[in-house]
This record gives sequence, C-alpha cells and structure tokens, in this order.
Amino acid sequence: MVCFPGCHINHLTPRTLDIDRVQSLMPECGIEPKALIEGPPRREVPILLRQTSFKALEEPVMFAGEHRGTHSARFGEIEQRGVALTPKGRALYDRLLQAAGTGKIISATSSIYRSV
Repeated sequence: MVCFPGCHINHLTPRTLDIDRVQSLMPECGIEPKALIEGPPRREVPILLRQTSFKALEEPVMFAGEHRGTHSARFGEIEQRGVALTPKGRALYDRLLQAAGTGKIISATSSIYRSV
C-alpha cells in the first residue's frame, strides 16, 4: 500500500471522438500507449465502447524507514463510445456484458456470438 501526502489521481478516463488518432499521437507526445485498442475494429460508424490506455508513470516515493522506491499505479484510459447498430446487437452486447460481470466465461465459439 502506498500513501501520498496530498491529492492523488489514480485513474483518469477522458473521452475522444477518434481513438485511433489518439493512439497514434500518444508516442509523439512522449506517452507510451498499450499495444492495441480494446473493442471492435475501427468502422465508418462507431460501435459501442473502444478504449486504450497509457502505461502507468513510474514515480519516486519514500517508504517508511527512509527507503526509496517507485510507484507505478497512476495511468489513464481513453475511450470512444459509439452505438449499437441494431436492437438485437445491443441485446447481445448487454447479455455479454452482464455475463462478464458475473465472471462467467463465454467462449468465442459459443452460439451466442453467432446469434447476431
């Protein structure tokens, strides 16, 4: 556990309209992004949630007993939210999201994926 003497933002999630552009520009700004954007591939019409993040910054900290170390928990996610294309697609998304929240694993070969 790490404690900080003042305010400390651990997790920041700004929203963007073009996550692919953000992903490509992060290295130019000295920010190391994750390797891949999570979610569906880029489409002409944005579909549901796509997100990426940048790796946690390594920060120096002083632990109890004057021991120096580093802490790397602060990171940021960037998200792009689109829409479901059909009511059936949205229902599938909601079912899968609910199943994921229960920890239930649904195989990509499951018939549920072929129901759209």
